[in-house]
Amino acid sequence: MPTMFTDAHMRLRFLENWLPLAQAENERNGWGYDSVTLERLILLAAPSLRAVSTLLAARALFWYYQQDLERGPHADLHGPPAAVPSGDNLACEERASDA
Repeated sequence: MPTMFTDAHMRLRFLENWLPLAQAENERNGWGYDSVTLERLILLAAPSLRAVSTLLAARALFWYYQQDLERGPHADLHGPPAAVPSGDNLACEERASDA
């Protein structure tokens, strides 16, 4: 993962700022992560967290990156999926699976 921090102090400040929310989401969602895993989660989400402007968006980002952590090391950890199926596509998939 490319580093976005110019020094260790900047990295530590970033972790300190986001750790309370990561801990709250960990407890709220029952992930059961220890401090090392929470730090990893924050650092994985860091490029996206830098651009976040609302609490809801930050919580959603933690959830998204937590899903990537659960998928393992081969998961795409560089951003959201390129395409999300629309409602029409989902309906077609459901009809096809019913056949």
